[in-house]
Amino acid sequence: MMRSQRGASGLFVAVILLIAAVAAIAVYALSRGAAKVERGSQIAGSFKIVQDALLQYVAANGRLPCPANPALDSGDSDPAGASTACNSPTGTVPWKEIGVRREDAIDPWAAKISYRVYSGGTGLTQTDGASMVDCDTVEPSPQGTAGGGLCRATHDTTEVQFLNGKGLTVNSFGTVNSGIAYVLISHGPSGLGAFPAGAPAIQKPLPASVDEIANLAAAGPFVAKAASAQGIGPDDPAHFDDLLVFAEIGDLIRRAGRGARDWPDSIVTSVTFNSATLTAALGAAPGADTGQSTIAFTGVTASAFDSGGSENISFSTVDGVAGIGGASGGSGISSNGLEGVTLAFGQKARKLGITFSDFGVNGQFADRAELRFFDGATLLATTVVQACNTHNPTDPPASFTIDLGTVDFDNVEIRALVTTPNGGGSTRDSTFLIAAVATCSSTATTCQSPLYDSSNACP
Repeated sequence: MMRSQRGASGLFVAVILLIAAVAAIAVYALSRGAAKVERGSQIAGSFKIVQDALLQYVAANGRLPCPANPALDSGDSDPAGASTACNSPTGTVPWKEIGVRREDAIDPWAAKISYRVYSGGTGLTQTDGASMVDCDTVEPSPQGTAGGGLCRATHDTTEVQFLNGKGLTVNSFGTVNSGIAYVLISHGPSGLGAFPAGAPAIQKPLPASVDEIANLAAAGPFVAKAASAQGIGPDDPAHFDDLLVFAEIGDLIRRAGRGARDWPDSIVTSVTFNSATLTAALGAAPGADTGQSTIAFTGVTASAFDSGGSENISFSTVDGVAGIGGASGGSGISSNGLEGVTLAFGQKARKLGITFSDFGVNGQFADRAELRFFDGATLLATTVVQACNTHNPTDPPASFTIDLGTVDFDNVEIRALVTTPNGGGSTRDSTFLIAAVATCSSTATTCQSPLYDSSNACP
């Protein structure tokens, strides 16, 4: 009887121990699951805080900051100001620059959150790089972007033109997303490739996973996908535990209040005298001598003349910049023969923006042009402009803006003038092409030709 009781007691103890073990395993599994959920909530919260701060940064500055140096713990962007070239393109969140706490830029596994941003020549880290305020939502004559891929100050760049070709790429769970402004990356529980919190921070060993390595690059393409199964270790090429969030450029800019506007159409006429424009006007590709003394373009009619009366319009390209001139004087409008071109506009305007090709300074000689503004047959004003850019190593274009103040014109007569050398002495003929022209109303803040650039602007 005693043996039976002892056997029963031993079995009872074994059952109790088994139940306790199962309970312990269950508690451990639940605690691991709870910890995983908690850390997931933590990184989601950090991502939101940083994303909200980046949105506010764009609203205030019209650009995104460069990443911080990942080896430091200062929280400063590198460099501090606007720049097309970030010094630490594979850096981390610049928490001080965007006004968040240091801990908001650290993931639950004590690593710094990586920050990748679209930078470079047309990037979002340059001045106004993340602003479409000067772009137009309704533009009848789109003129493309200004230098750096920015909206033109003349408000004739569309949103599509501003956004074209810009942004990072993220493959998010099999869907390729292009035009991405920035990407925030936590390198997960393994932390492979991440920089630990603190300074000096030394990057952790690199992952074996191709997708995780892609998320360490400066420009991607970046990868977001489901985490690998629990049994796949960090040194396995199939391992993946990165977490990503990102923002699309256009959406970020619009949410920051930096979207395009429906600007008043202050530009009355805008024409670039290139091969495509002349082909459309003539119905065939232009030769050096177009065979026409008068050509009607959209909004403007050009007529060439010399000392003997009308002459044919020429078409030529000098150092990559095309334009029209007079055929009898060679490739352009020449002061030898008193050549000129009259531009008659379909609508009156107050301001003129014009770009000349092959119009520069050669030694002591500077090309000159006279512009006579008319309202019908009434002469309103005469302006003489002079080249300001040197013929070295190429013959540069030159852009001018002329404001008639309180009167409107409908045609302009453009003549080539002989040069006036510095210090007196002999003169030289000026020869140049009209490359582009724009006319603007009195409401225009400025008036620039379609080929205007700050590098070719002359006073």
